[in-house]
Amino acid sequence: MSSANTQAAADASVDEIHSRAYPAMPSSQDSGKTPSRLADPCQAARKASYKCLDRNNYDKSLCQDYFDVYKECQKRWLESRKKN
Repeated sequence: MSSANTQAAADASVDEIHSRAYPAMPSSQDSGKTPSRLADPCQAARKASYKCLDRNNYDKSLCQDYFDVYKECQKRWLESRKKN
């Protein structure tokens, strides 16, 4: 695979992770149950950042987009928890 194709695949992967990393916070209307305060809605973003590190020999500079997505997700989650 050429480096352009590899970068395009990585960019597409980041976009996909970004869209999955910011799910709407679970609501009691969805399942009929109150969501657990221990549930981590950022789990997909966290796992994606670990996978990126694994793929890139733990070169953090190549995974910054994943870290940014995870950090933003955590920020939104904590803000949501403070409101409740």
